[in-house]
Amino acid sequence: VERVVKYATDITAQKIKTADYEGQLAAINKAQAVIEFTLDGTILTANENFLHTMGYSLAEIQGKHHRIFVAPGEASSPEYITFWQKLGRGEFDANVYRRLSKTGREVWIQASYNPILDPLGRPYKIVKYATDVSKTIQTVRIAEAAVGDLSAVAAAVEEMTASIAEIGKNMHLSRDASSSILADSNQSSASGKLLNKKMGDMRSIVDMIKTIAGQVNLLALNAAIE
Repeated sequence: VERVVKYATDITAQKIKTADYEGQLAAINKAQAVIEFTLDGTILTANENFLHTMGYSLAEIQGKHHRIFVAPGEASSPEYITFWQKLGRGEFDANVYRRLSKTGREVWIQASYNPILDPLGRPYKIVKYATDVSKTIQTVRIAEAAVGDLSAVAAAVEEMTASIAEIGKNMHLSRDASSSILADSNQSSASGKLLNKKMGDMRSIVDMIKTIAGQVNLLALNAAIE
């Protein structure tokens, strides 16, 4: 042996890039639910976040088809079949999806299904990144129900206001009729005093109705503002 020759290439940049990719994947695994499938939807693996969200262990889902997470009717639908055909062709898909946990609990996830390509550009597996948004969906449903209730209240208030207005109108007519009777009456002063008293009562009722109508309108306005 005469000497030793070393041939070397500086791969520092490559190592840094690899470390960066690994760090990003580790961060995603900590923050999101991740599951991997073959192109036909068979489960390869899943991280702890996904397993916790859906209530399974890895052994319970590995080798099973993705359809275990969807309702039976959806699993047999043409849309579901087309969905996996699309992913198998390497097409990306992202949306908010309704899924079912091991116990049948409804789980809503915001997810992306990402085809992974080999060096020749051919898809060979699907990786799904997901976030549980069930609480958000529940909040939206509660808000929608509250809006529906508010609409019903507003309709009831409007109907009540119309009824009060009609009662007030009738009371005004009654008071006007009494005034006309009083003007034309040639009856005794006792009758006149009685009519005057009744008219005073009617005025009090009309004023009360106006107050109630004003309060109802204020409540309606407050409800609309809320």
